[in-house]
Amino acid sequence: MQSDCNLVLYANNNNQVMWSSQTNDLGSRCFARMQTDGNLVIFDGINFNKIWDSNTRGPEGKYILVLQRDGHVVIYGSPIFTIPNDEPTNRKIAMVTKK
Repeated sequence: MQSDCNLVLYANNNNQVMWSSQTNDLGSRCFARMQTDGNLVIFDGINFNKIWDSNTRGPEGKYILVLQRDGHVVIYGSPIFTIPNDEPTNRKIAMVTKK
């Protein structure tokens, strides 16, 4: 999240923009939050108004936003992932649940 409220994904080490929410200058002290319905939302940090969302609403549950090695950003939801309870806090990883 940039200081101008634009959420931007840059390519590795070369400042090339791969994706942007295009929300620059739409708020102050902005932050992004993954909601329990699977919708990623950017809020203005002053008035807490929604200024952007991913429009990925689903059933209530646990969701995770993952930046994959190929540069794709995906949202996974229940029961697609689990976080092992014995995983150290500083190394939490998402594990794909096999069916």
